[in-house]
Amino acid sequence: MSDPTLPHDDQPSGPHPGIEQLRRALAEVEKRDIDPLTAPWSDIEPGIAKLLGGPFSPAEPEHAPLALLVAAAFGERICRDLGGFWFPNRATPDGAAIGFPEVTVMLSPLDVVLQALARSRLGLLDDVAKDLATTLSRARQEAALGGGGAALGPDDYRRMFDPGFVQLACLDVAKMRAALAQTPPEAAREIEDALGRLPAAVPANVRASMRDQIAGALRTLPAEGPVSAQARVASPLVELIALLGGAVETTRFAPAELWQHVLLPLLHIGPAEAFPALDDDDREALREGADPLVVYVDTVPFRTPAADEDGILGVFPTATLGVIDPCFEGLPTVRTLAVPAAPLASLCAGFDRGALRASVERFTRHAVTEAQGEGTQAPNVESALLPIALELIGELTRVVGAVGEADLGERILCVRRAPEAEAASDMAIKELRRAMQGSRIILI
Repeated sequence: MSDPTLPHDDQPSGPHPGIEQLRRALAEVEKRDIDPLTAPWSDIEPGIAKLLGGPFSPAEPEHAPLALLVAAAFGERICRDLGGFWFPNRATPDGAAIGFPEVTVMLSPLDVVLQALARSRLGLLDDVAKDLATTLSRARQEAALGGGGAALGPDDYRRMFDPGFVQLACLDVAKMRAALAQTPPEAAREIEDALGRLPAAVPANVRASMRDQIAGALRTLPAEGPVSAQARVASPLVELIALLGGAVETTRFAPAELWQHVLLPLLHIGPAEAFPALDDDDREALREGADPLVVYVDTVPFRTPAADEDGILGVFPTATLGVIDPCFEGLPTVRTLAVPAAPLASLCAGFDRGALRASVERFTRHAVTEAQGEGTQAPNVESALLPIALELIGELTRVVGAVGEADLGERILCVRRAPEAEAASDMAIKELRRAMQGSRIILI
């Protein structure tokens, strides 16, 4: 059985291709036609059991692809019956989830299917669909009474839920653990106290939103025990408390693709003394307006090889990843991972902003002239991406440098992922962090 993927297009055309694959597989073992989109799950379940050949286990080579096929069928039913749509979501195991236009409700079909297969009860899918229909109906009625709003689409859900933005941070382990050791009411009081010390530049509505979303959420958790004990039920909130309490330096958020395909490769390439000849695709890309920095990264070889180009962000080997605190161990929803600083330490220490800028500018003149052809007047083209790239790499060097300033084990480097909507609030979160970690002495 091939390994299918769920649809990632904003407007998928036709049913998911995995539906037909599941249809053929069921027909082969059941010796009759079974439509995965209309047959009762009780009729589908015997065929799935035969295809599994035993108890479901995600570790079995043939079981995970089959789960994806069933999830595709379940998701298509939800979209058809309840008015949902697929959207890309890197927080889910298969990279996609379902949203709904009138109300903000997200569903990962694969998560539900994995639970049903683990219990050997596909009827659970009907139960989830019924509960979801009730939830949507109630939410839609409330939205209608409130006047409603603009319908949400795949792009809206991607901004709200897809953790496609990345930030790198240096965490002080002792401070982080002290923050996680607080009870939720203690943490809520600290947040509220810090909100009162924010600079006037932070608008009142932003403060109120942070009070509701952070302190308010903390007050809904059990009052006894440490915040860390709630990681399994509120991992994003617990991760935020860890970062607020322990972050020493952070970069800004930037798209994961920018880190992986431009910024970190640029750091590994560094300033170049000579440039390779452009191929036809590169010249055509420049003529069509491609940013010269992107072409620089695509064509100039690495001066320092990456530790693992197949690893996280094309740098960090998967085997070296870890959690920032034991309370997050084994949680699939964790978005902040500890990574080794070693793959970037020497590169960041040797980062020369001026030399790199000069190299990219020389390349730009060389590349644009080559793209225009001999004997032609090349336009004066600059890289619009270069200034922000140099700023972000500069921030990264401060983060990695902060990790190296402490004794081994006292500080850790971490990669934090967040949706676009959450990343947009990072400046306010940084002000809150400064207020929490700064001096509380008020001079009169």
